[in-house]
Amino acid sequence: SIPSWYSLSKLSGNGNDTIVVRALQENLGYLARYSTLYVFSTVASTISFTVMQVGMHFGIEGHSGSRDILFTEDEEHKTLTVSAGSVMKEISLISMAGIMIRKSAVDSKTVEINVSSVSRGIFVLRISGEGWISTSKIVL
Repeated sequence: SIPSWYSLSKLSGNGNDTIVVRALQENLGYLARYSTLYVFSTVASTISFTVMQVGMHFGIEGHSGSRDILFTEDEEHKTLTVSAGSVMKEISLISMAGIMIRKSAVDSKTVEINVSSVSRGIFVLRISGEGWISTSKIVL
């Protein structure tokens, strides 16, 4: 059965087709939630894929300081500039699949991250400082 937090555009079909997964409700929790979908065929191997909905507080270990974080990406999509109201100590760029793309120790209120080799997509940016951690979803 399909979980109540998303809907599918198609439940059956044939040939080449597109399945759209649409969120029906926000994930207000601290953890991501997952659902594995299977596409069965009589003439081809079964395909499976996992849908993940990141929680609004995904990765936060305490509280979020995201209100004072500013993200800007240059026009050539080569640099992501992160500015904070207080000194940042560590920045991590994590794919939606949970793969660590970049992790850097820093000691500044403003940091530039080279993203020229990063594929376009949705990521989690985890930033920590003295006594705070901020986790935000960003689109590159």
